[in-house]
Formats: sequence, C-alpha cells, structure tokens
Amino acid sequence: KIRRNYKRRLGSRNYKNYTQENLRACLASIENKVSTQRRASEECGIPRRTIINQLKLLRSKMPSRPPGAPTTFSDVEELFVDCILRLSEYGFPLTAFDLRIVIRTYLDRIGRKVTKFRDNCPGTEWVSSFLKRRPCLTQRFAANIKRSRAAVDKETVIAYIKNLEDVVRDVLPENMEL
Repeated sequence: KIRRNYKRRLGSRNYKNYTQENLRACLASIENKVSTQRRASEECGIPRRTIINQLKLLRSKMPSRPPGAPTTFSDVEELFVDCILRLSEYGFPLTAFDLRIVIRTYLDRIGRKVTKFRDNCPGTEWVSSFLKRRPCLTQRFAANIKRSRAAVDKETVIAYIKNLEDVVRDVLPENMEL
C-alpha cells in the first residue's frame, strides 16, 4: 500500500541536503570560473551530478517545468472552492463523499472521462490531496444540535434564496436540472 506521506529511514541515502541559495552560489562560482565542478561539489556538499544537471538547465534555452503532473481540474478548482465556501456560508457544508459526488456529476455533465477515477468518481486520496492543496477548506465533523441553537433561521434562508435567484437569473431553464 502506498503511503500518503513518505518518511525517509534514518541512515538511508541523503537527498538534497543543501539550500537553493547554496546551489545558486555554487553554480555561479562554476560559471565565473572561480572553481571547478569537482571542487565546488566538495566545498558545498552538493553531488557533482546535480551540479552538472543544473548547469545543463542553465545553459539550455528550454524553461524548466515544475515537478509532477498537473491536477485533473487545474482550471476549475477555484470554482469548486468558491462554491464549497458559499454553500458552507449558508449552512450547507459538504462532506468528503458529497464533494466526490459533485465532482463525478460535473465530469459526467461535461462529458469528460478521467481514467484515474473509477467510474469517473474521485477517491478518498484525491479528496485528501484536494484539501491539502486548498488550506482554506477544512473538514469538520457535524454534531446534532437543538433546533433552538441552529444557525439557520428565516433571514438566512431568505438571503440564500435571494442569492440563488441572482446566480440563476441568466441560466436557461433547460440547462437546470433538479
């Protein structure tokens, strides 16, 4: 089973035990012919192969890309976050399961098939990664409260309906689905 947050074992091989500033200074000293690659590697504690690879990136004309694959919804994630926050403001928070179903429904409506998702429904790992990418969203457990302590009152419902009318005003009836 794949762990969500991998931890290195003590005594294993050291990876990236240097800062970006240290690497930049090392590369600058090599570019300015102050020191050789081998000497700079020993002085800065940076593997020589790393120095060679970084020098190739500096000298190449191609821009480097950030590591990892783009997320499934890179362009739409902000809209999802905005909708989730608005729903929670009106007292209708989404659970992780609700979020998965909303994403699945969205994908089915636009006709997009994501091969990483089983039946076009994101898994629990995707939800946890989504929440980690968006620290403004938190997952809380709901508790039953008395009706007298409930935050949803007449004014809140009226404000929600008024906001819903503003949002849905320009949407054609055939585009709405209940």
